[in-house]
Amino acid sequence: MDSSTLTQQGIDAYKAGNKEEAVRLLSDAVRADRQNEEAWLYLGAALEDQTRKRQAFQRVLEINPNNERAKNALARLSAAGPASTGPTPGASAGATASRLGADAGARMNAAGAAFNKAWKGDQGFKVPGNIPGAPAMVTIPEMISAARTRIAQTFNIYKNQDYEQVVAAGQTATLWDAVFIALVGVVVVGIAELLGGLIGWPLSGFYNGIFGLISPFFAAIAGMAATAAGFAAAVYGSRYYLQNQNINVPLAQHAMYYALIFLPITLVNAAFTFLSHSLGVLILCFAPIVLIVGIALAIYGWFVLKGAFDRVYGSENNRGLITAAIAIIGGWIGSGIVRWIFTAILRV
Repeated sequence: MDSSTLTQQGIDAYKAGNKEEAVRLLSDAVRADRQNEEAWLYLGAALEDQTRKRQAFQRVLEINPNNERAKNALARLSAAGPASTGPTPGASAGATASRLGADAGARMNAAGAAFNKAWKGDQGFKVPGNIPGAPAMVTIPEMISAARTRIAQTFNIYKNQDYEQVVAAGQTATLWDAVFIALVGVVVVGIAELLGGLIGWPLSGFYNGIFGLISPFFAAIAGMAATAAGFAAAVYGSRYYLQNQNINVPLAQHAMYYALIFLPITLVNAAFTFLSHSLGVLILCFAPIVLIVGIALAIYGWFVLKGAFDRVYGSENNRGLITAAIAIIGGWIGSGIVRWIFTAILRV
């Protein structure tokens, strides 16, 4: 087997988390071709032994002195220093604290460098789980660009009631397409809960003291979990009804139909959440407006969802209307149960 094939297999094993297999394959690759820069680079990443890691990255720079990834890896190794084997007998508490501080600083620097690389798109990450249609690796810039595209698409569907676009998107959708749209809404809800709560805490007279500062983080987690649960309950509940009507639509296709209608209303609700939290006690002045707009938005969302389901599933026996109603009610129930659980945990 040639070096390039061994290299690719080794990289795949490394990305899959199988470091032992990656080391074996990449070691064979560099033995077959001592100038294989990519194999040396991933071999350094896969190795556990710090000395051998350093040697591998140094070999990369011998082949290509301009390889930034190898330079960064060596810098992190130098910052971390030699591997710790526990406190030296007789060492002072001050020396131990200094070493621990240096280790923590090195880890923070490495984490910061990794985040910067991910943010710039130089380093991707694996999509968790085994979602059909998901790419092997994604980068933050790719995710942001895809999110912008989906947001624009879904708001255009809402504004123009463009059900043909819903049909077209659903026909070619993978489960990842629908899950990604839902994740955009989930993340935005979490950000709205967190930032709104942090901004509104001083405006509420620092209500609940330090817990008032911590609670937005719990609220963000609860909001994201509730939104995800609501989406899942809506999709599975309405699909179950359709199956009882002898309409066996694929899960990916049905989830995509719902996701395209779910996202705009979730984003608008997130905006209201942010405003209600960030305004603190001032929200009392705007409560009637928020309530009226929220009710109007819910009604319009149901109307658009019904129109989309009428288009894809037919209106016979009010099938589209009932499917939309089950989706909305299922979403409320799923979201409400999760929020109730989080509330109960916080009370305990």
